[in-house]
Amino acid sequence: MRMRKDIEEIHIQKAQDTMLAMSGQKEQVEVVMATHNPSMRAVRSTTDKLTINDMSIIEKNHEFADRGTRLIAKIVDRLLLFIPVVVILIFPAAINPVKADENVDALAIVFMFIAAAGIIIFQAYFLAIQGQSIAKKWYKIRIVDVESKKTGGFLQNVLFRTVLNYLFAFLPGYGLIDTLFIFRKDRRCVHDFLAGTVVLNAKENQLATPKKSALWVPSALTAGTALIVLVLYGMSDARTLNPIS
Repeated sequence: MRMRKDIEEIHIQKAQDTMLAMSGQKEQVEVVMATHNPSMRAVRSTTDKLTINDMSIIEKNHEFADRGTRLIAKIVDRLLLFIPVVVILIFPAAINPVKADENVDALAIVFMFIAAAGIIIFQAYFLAIQGQSIAKKWYKIRIVDVESKKTGGFLQNVLFRTVLNYLFAFLPGYGLIDTLFIFRKDRRCVHDFLAGTVVLNAKENQLATPKKSALWVPSALTAGTALIVLVLYGMSDARTLNPIS
């Protein structure tokens, strides 16, 4: 009887070793004897949680966004900000260089600022809600939390990954280092580490479905920004026409 128990324990130990080899995780395993049926065994394990640096599970179950696609999406997002400048400043000057100063007045600059602000608001909104900028939506890639694979939200995607990254861009050499990190196996740049994010292909069967965006939110924010800017412009223009004596 004793020999039979020893043989069963050996088989259980081999099964545990096989599971550990397949999972690649460190575990502490206990064999718990069933009280009613000695031949039945249950395995209880305590598994270490995956760290942010352990990307093996992500690589197996998800596709990292292509480096070229990420670069193109970034360029397109930057170009979107130049549309108001081209339309309001450069285009009139190109049509009639002689009257460029007359064609571009202070009000035109105000509308250019409003248009650029609107683009930034929409970009920030989509990043917070869906983990995608406008260009990332076009190219079907998405920013997700490195552990949960869900959209990180405003704090993670906008403040840490975008705003903080722009602030660090003033440091000498930061831009180059941040760019070179794309050649890592997990393709995480420095700003991804700042925010705890990774960029994946946005396939519905691989990622959690993001929140549905309500376009009235960024539209209302843009309209509010436009109203404030126009009011401030009107006040400054009124002071110019009627200076205090």
